[in-house]
Amino acid sequence: MSPVGRQFLGTALVLLASLGAQADQPEGSGAVPSIPEGLDEVLQGFDESTESAAPEAAPEAPKSPASPLSLGGELRWTASYNLDQRPRRFGETDRHGLSKLRQDVQVDAGLRLPQDWRAQLDVSGFYDLAYRIQGRDAVSQPLLDAQESGLDLGEAYLRGPLGPDLELSVGRQVVVWGKADVLRVTDVLNPLDLSEPGVVDIEDLRSPVALTRLLFYQGPFSLGVVAVHELRRSQEPPYGSEYYPFPVQVSGGHRPDTGPVPEYGLELNGRFTGWDLSLYWAHFYADTATFRRSGGLRWLTAKPWPIERGYDRLSMLGAAGDLALGSWLLKAELARIDGLRAVALGGETASRADVLLGLDYVGFPDTVITLESVVRSLSDGRPRLDNPLDNLEPHRVQTVLRYQRDLLRDRLQLVGLISLFGPRGEEGGFVRATAEYTLDDRWSLLGGTVVYYAGDERLSHRLADNDRLFLQAKMSF
Repeated sequence: MSPVGRQFLGTALVLLASLGAQADQPEGSGAVPSIPEGLDEVLQGFDESTESAAPEAAPEAPKSPASPLSLGGELRWTASYNLDQRPRRFGETDRHGLSKLRQDVQVDAGLRLPQDWRAQLDVSGFYDLAYRIQGRDAVSQPLLDAQESGLDLGEAYLRGPLGPDLELSVGRQVVVWGKADVLRVTDVLNPLDLSEPGVVDIEDLRSPVALTRLLFYQGPFSLGVVAVHELRRSQEPPYGSEYYPFPVQVSGGHRPDTGPVPEYGLELNGRFTGWDLSLYWAHFYADTATFRRSGGLRWLTAKPWPIERGYDRLSMLGAAGDLALGSWLLKAELARIDGLRAVALGGETASRADVLLGLDYVGFPDTVITLESVVRSLSDGRPRLDNPLDNLEPHRVQTVLRYQRDLLRDRLQLVGLISLFGPRGEEGGFVRATAEYTLDDRWSLLGGTVVYYAGDERLSHRLADNDRLFLQAKMSF
């Protein structure tokens, strides 16, 4: 008989004998039935055969520890076609048709260190083949230098705890202040990539800067101290770009020598059930240059005041908060900014008050609708500065409406954005629509369009002729 059969027969005999023994015993005796005499010989060897038939358990393979080093990144191929057919003005570069055929590569490296410390390093580079196809001789040298190829060090920082309630981060990084998702009021620490206005969202526009940030946590509160060591300006459209705002080439401005700690700030954050509140203060340089009169006693002569571009030293005191009410998230930011300069102000400075109100609605499935509006007002009630080089007004309004919908189990994402300048959009604006489809864990495709329109604002007329279609393929690794 096979070992399995002998085991089954032995088990059945034991059960039958047990039932018979229980029937012969009086109720409540509590005696444990024994195997009847004579069955021992029959069952002899059953245990040994069973044990020998059972396979031995394989020893568990030792688990290899997770590597502290993580590597990743992405490759992107982007094509852009400018729909503008307007004849070029004198001195302008003809950029209609294929305006971009660019390949980007980004490599991210993360390293986990002892005591919950970690290091991050991002490096990216790009090359745009469109300039070779369209002809490099017809493009300005500043445009080629800025947008044909490049290599950039992105985030590169070291972060970790100094104690149970204290965290330190040092290096190139992005620090986001405020609650708004599209517009900026208190978010002043990182410059932006403004070389193609309106094409991508602000979360993809921030450029990291070298800074030191110390955060102290206590219950629902956190107190932060920030010192910015790198003066990095926003990337404006270079001369020769279709987005260049001036009819002639002007100086890009200069950064003053400010010593080892040129910018610094404080932040106090409180996170509570259903609502958050933050207070900010910063002493910093503006990310974009403004025109101003240079020094000298020009009023003694008949010559005009010399004009130069520079970066204003500003101070900001602000607050931001949000409140969750069911499917609604209400947001608000306000700030007072001191130190603004302009040509019409001469050597004086002006102050401005910025107030932002916004809301997010998530009541529809897989949908987020965002509405934000900001009013920027000169606090001293100055009249409109009518110098063509100034961009300072008593009241300036910008409103954005953003719609995002995820479909096909989050494989397809639709985004629409409307941005208007002026209370009724009379100062210009743009509309952008994109669709991104995720093919698998590595590949995704994105296509879209952006349409600009002119308004009363002078600079909006130079943007209005840049409607375009774009397509992007991305591979993550």
